[in-house]
Amino acid sequence: WVRKNLTDQNVHVIGAGQLAQEVTTYVTKNCRTLMVHSRSLKPGTVPLSGKLFNGGALIIAAPVSGEFLKDWLGGQTPTQVFDLRETSNTDPLITPCEQHYRLHDIFAQIESNRKRLEPVLKQA
Repeated sequence: WVRKNLTDQNVHVIGAGQLAQEVTTYVTKNCRTLMVHSRSLKPGTVPLSGKLFNGGALIIAAPVSGEFLKDWLGGQTPTQVFDLRETSNTDPLITPCEQHYRLHDIFAQIESNRKRLEPVLKQA
């Protein structure tokens, strides 16, 4: 879903766990620039403590607070936000970004697509 809806070729991923690794595997194909930011310095990541956001899309795949994210962005606005945190509804990242997808929104759209396609699949 993220790869299908990602339009910016400059992508920042926050996190280095399993979810972040899976997401980066899919989005790498469509990216010109991919930066993975993490608290733990795993190979191929840059420190999350450094404020290195320089525009582009933001994929949040780590349990960080909305306030931390706002500070980390330093007043910059991503072109797209894919907030995959379990707490994305209760601890939202407040940003003027027009394409802001929370985990709940993503699941709701997947469920809507499933319901829409169900009659077609039954006929096949």
